[in-house]
Amino acid sequence: MKKMLVVLSMLSLTLGAAQAQTTPAPAPAPVRPAQLSPEQHADRMAQRLSKQLNLSTEQTARVREATLTHQQHVQALRATHATAGSRRGAGPELKTLRDTYDQQLKAILTPDQYTQYAQQRDARLEQRRAGRGPRGAKS
Repeated sequence: MKKMLVVLSMLSLTLGAAQAQTTPAPAPAPVRPAQLSPEQHADRMAQRLSKQLNLSTEQTARVREATLTHQQHVQALRATHATAGSRRGAGPELKTLRDTYDQQLKAILTPDQYTQYAQQRDARLEQRRAGRGPRGAKS
């Protein structure tokens, strides 16, 4: 009887230890913005700005529309330069697109909202720059 109790307790301890060692399933990898469609990117941006800047429904819809148009132009520009063999030449055109998008947002947002947006944008840019090593490469 004692042997049976020892065997059962050893078995339960072994099973308990084995079960405790199982690892949970890994979380899905985050989707990078470059992997999103223009529609998905526009939806995300509109939701994020709506939450952060407390946008009205009309403002949210207009931000989504402006972001969608912007992302479609960026995607087309990148595709054009990718087929040409280099995306390096797209810099000035991308800057023009960013400036146009920025002016559209300035027209949609109130001055306070735009100031807050610009501060958040600049902070994200600084974070990205801080994460890069020499010559713009990720460290």
